[in-house]
Amino acid sequence: MFTGHLLGRHADPDAVTAALAGLAGFFLRNSLLPPPPGIPTLRAFQRAQGDAALTWLRSRLTWS
Repeated sequence: MFTGHLLGRHADPDAVTAALAGLAGFFLRNSLLPPPPGIPTLRAFQRAQGDAALTWLRSRLTWS
């Protein structure tokens, strides 16, 4: 859990949400590009990381 870590516990929640949105966008956008030579699995990795970041972001935005 992010808030269980000392740094996460003291992080500004809005800043964390903004950074997470940027990270999710970065991974998901780049996952749509052609794979670079010699790294055929990079785009699948980026997609998986983007999906995970997006899931976390959605959970942060639906907290009450």
